[in-house]
Amino acid sequence: MTIKVEQQSFESAILFSLFKFGKDAFSEIRKTINFSSEFFSNPIKRKVFEIIEEVYKKDGNVLSYSGAYKYICGLPEATTEDRLVTKEIFKEINFAHIKKEDIIPYAKQIREFYIKRKFLKEIESLPQKFSDTPIPEVLDDLIKFSDKLSKMINPISEDNVMKFKGDLDKRIEYVREVDENPEKAKLIKTGFKNFDKFNPMLDVGSLYLIQGRTNIGKSMFMMGCACRNFEDKKKTIVITIEMNARQWAFRIDSRISGILHEEFTTGRLNKDKILIDLWKERVKKFGGEENEMLLYWVPSECTPEVVDVIIGTNPFKPDLVVVDYAGDMKSGIKGLSDYDEKAQAEIYSKLKQIAGKHNCVIASGIQTKRLAGKRTTTEDGARTQIAADKSDILVAIEQTKDDEDFIKENVEYEEDDLSAVPDLEDPNAPVAKRKISLMAKGRLTARIIKIRNAKKLKTH
Repeated sequence: MTIKVEQQSFESAILFSLFKFGKDAFSEIRKTINFSSEFFSNPIKRKVFEIIEEVYKKDGNVLSYSGAYKYICGLPEATTEDRLVTKEIFKEINFAHIKKEDIIPYAKQIREFYIKRKFLKEIESLPQKFSDTPIPEVLDDLIKFSDKLSKMINPISEDNVMKFKGDLDKRIEYVREVDENPEKAKLIKTGFKNFDKFNPMLDVGSLYLIQGRTNIGKSMFMMGCACRNFEDKKKTIVITIEMNARQWAFRIDSRISGILHEEFTTGRLNKDKILIDLWKERVKKFGGEENEMLLYWVPSECTPEVVDVIIGTNPFKPDLVVVDYAGDMKSGIKGLSDYDEKAQAEIYSKLKQIAGKHNCVIASGIQTKRLAGKRTTTEDGARTQIAADKSDILVAIEQTKDDEDFIKENVEYEEDDLSAVPDLEDPNAPVAKRKISLMAKGRLTARIIKIRNAKKLKTH
């Protein structure tokens, strides 16, 4: 079996893209995958890229096709044979046309070939190493080598590096965007209107946790976060552990359509064409017609690594990832209970890292410790301070004495309401008949008990 370790046409195409699209193409491959000259298998093409990179670093421009050719041929060490080979390679580059949208896929493929070459070379050296070196040391070296290759696949992007003085204009532009066009700044809302009104929204790399006791409604508040941000056209995915994806979707359907949740789950909605048309229309408009939300159900063995893979292989790069919920996740550490402090620490620590890795916000839930007092602290339910330490905002959902008094003053009742729901296509259509149950469900208090660089607030 032959393993392909290079593709000369791809290498030529990347150089062609730099000559055709200039600094836009060069900046794109550097920012997206930290493309390097060492990825080229052909030494002359490698040299061409190095020269382009050198000029770009000096004045921010990319050499022209003819400029690069003259530079290579004019090098003092270039022989007559070198110039002839260079001439043929530049001819090859000149015919290696590439579309702008293909630049990154081609660059990634060249990087993969480079990794294969490095890996195969390392494998070839193993027999000698095993004969000269203790096995534990060889294995340790292999792990380090593997980590090095992994970092090439997931490099530190230029977007994650900021010059304090040189990038001042970028920070000024960001401040302007947050003020004038927050949607473009990709900031994420908590889902609590009063919190979002008075506090800064969540930036990429943030971990947002909602804490509460069993059945208090953590999933519903997480759904509120997903819906409010999706309405703002943020790219959103949901990873659910307890509730399957269809049930999660039905709850969103109920929220945006105003149709009772049980109408979906019992199938009664099937007999009401007008409400089905209403449902379709609301879903179609929700979040913009071109936007889509993906819901993943992971009923078992949902570790941070699984979350990482789902985000990385998702068809689009999400702004917000809702994990329902971290309290039910597995740490993946063998020999430890899922609720052990070390296991819990591993989960929250890795979720924070994953948010940073994928430049998104992760929102999840955390269980309040059993027998904990009604007033929640950062320690309750965290099982370890790591959950509080790693989160950028921790919101407690509680039922206070004030809430209990409010509930007692509101009498539960049911009302039959034959409300008019106009047909979406024909305003003269007959009204729909449905039973609406109006109940005082009980009031809750949401309280920010930990937040970075902002105000601690509470709301009902």
